[in-house]
Amino acid sequence: MKTLICSYSSDSRTLYKADIYKVLSMPKGFIIHFRYKLKYVEELISNDIKTFLNQDVIIFYTITKNVEKETNIPIRKAKLVRVDISEDTGLFHAYMELEDFVNVELKEEKPTDKFFVNSDLKIINQDNKWFDKIEKVKNSFGDMLFYYIKDITTYKGKTIKATQRNDRKSSTFKLKHGEKYFIELAIGNPKETDSKLKFESSSDDITANIPNPMEITAQYDDKSIPIYIKTLDVSNASSFISFNPTNSDDNVNTEYNLNIEIVKELGWKKPFFFGLLTLLTLIGFVLVKEGYDSLNRIFEWENSIDTGLILGCALMTICPAILFFHYNKK
Repeated sequence: MKTLICSYSSDSRTLYKADIYKVLSMPKGFIIHFRYKLKYVEELISNDIKTFLNQDVIIFYTITKNVEKETNIPIRKAKLVRVDISEDTGLFHAYMELEDFVNVELKEEKPTDKFFVNSDLKIINQDNKWFDKIEKVKNSFGDMLFYYIKDITTYKGKTIKATQRNDRKSSTFKLKHGEKYFIELAIGNPKETDSKLKFESSSDDITANIPNPMEITAQYDDKSIPIYIKTLDVSNASSFISFNPTNSDDNVNTEYNLNIEIVKELGWKKPFFFGLLTLLTLIGFVLVKEGYDSLNRIFEWENSIDTGLILGCALMTICPAILFFHYNKK
């Protein structure tokens, strides 16, 4: 048995259900934010927050509707990275870094009046995959489909890790201008409904080459979504991409929208090579200027042509061509 923090969200309100939907959807390393009235947090935790920071948390989904008995379903493991208690609203704000999906067995059910509490439990190494969780909760979400952002990878297959803000309240992905990436998704439509998944971007410099919205006919599938980050005129900028689930009637409940912040940065390699090519072009111009007199002897076969002139001509031909091709500089 282990003693870990247990964080509960239920189907009593759409807001709480949406929190669990996002826990099922967010990539590993992202921050999820739960809010509780202080009276629903165990005093052992609220009175000694520093002791519990960076401790493991098990996130549960409590199903109370259309069941004979209230059921607590363990969804995902996380780490408590920040806590704020607001004097203005009396709320306990828990910021948790998401880790792997998990299955546990509680020694005893949670106290009826506490939703953020320390509990004894046992980790079970089965039924701990994403699709296992979907099978457990699917009846609670009507005809909605589910998805999970597994990774964002480069064109060469390198995984981009999530980056947390300094205050550890949220997470972002840092991507480079002018690059192509893939969003690796697991998608579930266990009831095989007509629900869809829309991809949106808050700015037009992030595009996805997919049918939009996406229709999922299989119960489960894995998809790679290609996205392209356009080259910008600034060194860095920020925008959001979002996945918006719809029901069979194409209605979107905005509570379920998941917004992922994308910080678009200019990598060091591209400016470096731009400067290098510009310098080589200038060197080529100087070499051509200094070797100009040898052009007058080009048909005098007894005189050799200045090698500097040849090199300068080559540089002034090749470097501007590369600048035009890769940087669109005329």
